[in-house]
Amino acid sequence: MEKLIEEFKRKMYLDGKSARTTEVYSNSVKEFFRWFYESYGNVEFKQLYRENILEYKSYLKNIKKSLHSGNHLCPKSINSKLSALICFNELMEPDNIVVSKRDLIKIQTEMVCPTSITKKEIEEFRQIVLQAEGCGARRNFAIVTILAYV
Repeated sequence: MEKLIEEFKRKMYLDGKSARTTEVYSNSVKEFFRWFYESYGNVEFKQLYRENILEYKSYLKNIKKSLHSGNHLCPKSINSKLSALICFNELMEPDNIVVSKRDLIKIQTEMVCPTSITKKEIEEFRQIVLQAEGCGARRNFAIVTILAYV
């Protein structure tokens, strides 16, 4: 594994990556390999598989805790680790691209709601929709209810 990491660092250098990016990405790839061997035992790593990356993403999102705060990793940290794997894949296995920037596997950062609506306002709107005339009133009521409470 160390030879693979050293080769990855060399290719990042040749690709023009900064020293800081090289350090962060190589540490992230090492962390992926640690997870890989802890998860799959003594299975020899041969190449990246999309399934492994998706399982790793799930691990980062749901199980891994931050050393500093003890909380789950923030989306930016997960995205950084996934970016390192994308770079690793592009530089080390260019003929076997299993993950790329075009793949939508990144964790979305939380969206900020631009407005606040009270429960009373929601219920008032739902009632107005329910009381509307026409054959679609109950369907629209169901749709509004799902959008409001899911």
